[in-house]
Amino acid sequence: MLDIAQKLVWQHGEKRIIAHKENLGLRKHVISCGDLSKEYGSVIVLEDDLFVSPYFYDYASQAISFYDEEKKIAGISLITYKWNDSANEFTGLPFIPLQNGYDAFFMQIPSSWGQVWTNKQWEAFKSFYETKPVITETDKLPDNVKKWPESSWKKFFYKYIVDNNLYFVYPYCAHSTNFGDAGTHFPENTPLLQVALMNVRKNYSFPQMHEVKIIYDAYMELFPESFWSLGVKRNVDFCVDVYGGKPLELFENEYCFSIKECMRPIEQYGIDLIPIENNIMCGFAGNKISFSKRVDYGKNMVPGTYDRMCQIYDGVVYNTGCQSGMDYVKKTKAYRWGYYSLHPFKLFETLKRKWRK
Repeated sequence: MLDIAQKLVWQHGEKRIIAHKENLGLRKHVISCGDLSKEYGSVIVLEDDLFVSPYFYDYASQAISFYDEEKKIAGISLITYKWNDSANEFTGLPFIPLQNGYDAFFMQIPSSWGQVWTNKQWEAFKSFYETKPVITETDKLPDNVKKWPESSWKKFFYKYIVDNNLYFVYPYCAHSTNFGDAGTHFPENTPLLQVALMNVRKNYSFPQMHEVKIIYDAYMELFPESFWSLGVKRNVDFCVDVYGGKPLELFENEYCFSIKECMRPIEQYGIDLIPIENNIMCGFAGNKISFSKRVDYGKNMVPGTYDRMCQIYDGVVYNTGCQSGMDYVKKTKAYRWGYYSLHPFKLFETLKRKWRK
């Protein structure tokens, strides 16, 4: 990598190479990158398996300028996620954000696949980080985040933005995408993390925090205020769990919208409209999403919900996953024993059909 950096001809200003004598580890490395914002005023962090839009710098510059004085913004993302990974990272349900009329929206989730920090944003996090925060089971963070290793910087940023009610800015059309190269997370290259890139230059229309109510929490779930703003259950005390990843015992709301199994549903909705929240907002009838008292829910999804959502949101990925699963099963000893033990019966049935013809 150092050899590539040294040979690269950079025609857009100063090229500076910072080479470390030893591997810092992921957390220390990202922290050191963020610290560069003090020297340069802001920093764009790109990992080696990312690919960027030709206009990523335009987007980053405009976003930095627009949100420079907004104290509720903790960072700016170049990517927009297409999976809700709050329940289980990399195998989550497909995620599509509701439109708000602008080019970006807000989530209580730190970006790690192309992120931008101003010095103000980074220094605020760094002050929190230096207190050596501890993540506990009572934190309202996705379970998989709590289990991330100590090498993770991102889990501490998660806690920081949730504890301080802060947000990342996400684009509706991404300016970075992830190749999913083989490595720590994947045994081989995967296209599952690829997202569509912006390929035109434009002046972006960014929302102010006080202008829009389409805002997502740390579980990629809309806040109740988003539903209230559209006339749904105004001022009713409820939490939102339409992706099924929230541990409801950590929340104190009296009521809940959820795809978890419910003993005594008050109202029920389908999951056939995209995005999933539209089923509630449009009153689309069904039996997958329930509205009921929080204490009436179990821990598991309504049977068939996961597969149905994957089919609706991304049929190509769903069918590919099914085929991959079938191919894997066919390689197992149990399948081969079962197949060959039944083979004589299958052969007999085939011959019998031919004789009838």
